[in-house]
Amino acid sequence: MSLFAPPPAGIYEYTEVLTFHFTDPSTPASLSDEAADAGKVWAFTLSRYLGLEQTGTIWWALIHGAPQKAKLFIDWKTAQGRDDYEASPEAQQIRNGWDSVTASPVHSAIYRLPSDKVARSAGLHTSTDTVSALFTFKFNSQPSSDEAAQWDASFASFARAVLKSPGGVVAATFSYGWELNQTSFCAAFRYLNIESMQSFVGQGNGSQLFGELQSRATGGVEVEFLETRVYDQGWQGSVDKTRPENPATASLIAHAQNIFQGFNH
Repeated sequence: MSLFAPPPAGIYEYTEVLTFHFTDPSTPASLSDEAADAGKVWAFTLSRYLGLEQTGTIWWALIHGAPQKAKLFIDWKTAQGRDDYEASPEAQQIRNGWDSVTASPVHSAIYRLPSDKVARSAGLHTSTDTVSALFTFKFNSQPSSDEAAQWDASFASFARAVLKSPGGVVAATFSYGWELNQTSFCAAFRYLNIESMQSFVGQGNGSQLFGELQSRATGGVEVEFLETRVYDQGWQGSVDKTRPENPATASLIAHAQNIFQGFNH
C-alpha cells in the first residue's frame, strides 16, 4: 500500500514520531532549561538520538494551543538500527526518565515518508512566521486495497487544492505517508499562519475535500499546528544549538566581549 518506491538502503527507512504529554503544561515551553528535571531528560534524549549513527534529521515540535504536548520526529536510516537502540540499556534509561515527568507513556508512531530529504522536510520545517499543519487521519482497521485506492485519490485531490490555495502555502511540496501498521496516515503542510489553513478547510472546495477525507478516516482526524526546530547536523552541545558555531562569528563575539570588559575596568 506504500505510495513510494522502496527507500535507499541505509539512507532512510522511516520516521518515528514521539508524542509527549506532560503533567505540567508549562513544561514544553521550558524544555531548553537544562537545570530543570524535564530539561535534563530532554537534553539527554536529543544528545543520544543525534549521536546515533542510524539516525538522520530530527525535528523538535511544540504545538500551538496544546501547551502540555511536544513531539520529536526522528528519521531512522534502518529498521535494524532502531531495533538495536530500543533494546539497549540507554533507551530504557531514557524511558525511565520520561516516566518521571510525563502524564502518560510516550506515544510512538512510525511513518514511511518520502525518501527524498527535501520532500520529507518541506512540511515540517517552520520559521518564526510560518507553521506546520500536521494532519493525522486514523483508521479503526487497516484499509482494504480498494479503500486504500479510494483514499489515495481523495487525498491527492485534497493535497493539490492545499498547494494551490491562495496566500497560504509557503512550500511547493509536503510531507506525507502511511504508518507502518497502516492504521493511520499523516500529512504536514507548511503554512503562513494557522488562520489561513483553518479558513481553507472550513469553507468552499477545501471544506468539501477535507470532509471527504474525514468521512473515510474511521478512527477520526487530528489537526495540530506545529512550530519546529530542526537538527540535521548532529548534537552541538545544547538543545538550543542546531548548527556548528561559525569560528569567525565566535571570534568576533569574543573580541567584542574583550572590548566591553576593557571599558568596565
